[in-house]
Amino acid sequence: CMLLAALHCSAVFFTNVAISKVNLSLVHTIKAAEPLYAAALSFLVLGKAPPLAAVGACALIAFGVAQASLAEVSFNAVGFSAAMASNLAFCLKNVLSKRSFEGEALDERNFISLLTIGSFALGLPIALAREWPALCASVRMLPAPELMPFFLRAAVAGVLFHVYQIASILILSRASPVTHSVVNTMKRPVLILVAVLFFQTPVGIQNAFGVLCALSGAYLYGRVRS
Repeated sequence: CMLLAALHCSAVFFTNVAISKVNLSLVHTIKAAEPLYAAALSFLVLGKAPPLAAVGACALIAFGVAQASLAEVSFNAVGFSAAMASNLAFCLKNVLSKRSFEGEALDERNFISLLTIGSFALGLPIALAREWPALCASVRMLPAPELMPFFLRAAVAGVLFHVYQIASILILSRASPVTHSVVNTMKRPVLILVAVLFFQTPVGIQNAFGVLCALSGAYLYGRVRS
């Protein structure tokens, strides 16, 4: 369980690094490549080979991510690598979690509890070492009326993320890792659209074409696997 907790903690860490380095829309375009990782890891760990059509869909995803990344003005090698590492960590965690569900008498609620506690224990020292001084400095700079909204937004973000993780594990316990990744990818269009509109991210033709290819590949992969 500690290995899964370490993978979960790493995945969240790399996601936050990616978000801090590049536009949110690009992060979610890169993370649309999750089915590609899930297919490869399912074959290597579970021995389940994807059909040829699924491999073609994965190639379309990879092509779309490459196009979107090359056209992105905020492209950053560290952010791109962090997003890819996040994909790998999340998918490996899901594949190994699925094997845990099949091989051990561990229900979803206990699994979520152990995963969350383990991730918190591993991540807290790193967070305190790296973020605590910056957090204290930011709080001191904020005007008094903005302190409560600041902490409220942080608390709500934490609660929403935890609810998302619970839903993710519940889906994983009832579906294959690849199906889970495809379902997870279906949220990307909404996230990309919201990120573009909210942050007013400029989108060029090549960038939009890459996003479309990546999301189309994820959709086709889901159709093939279903």
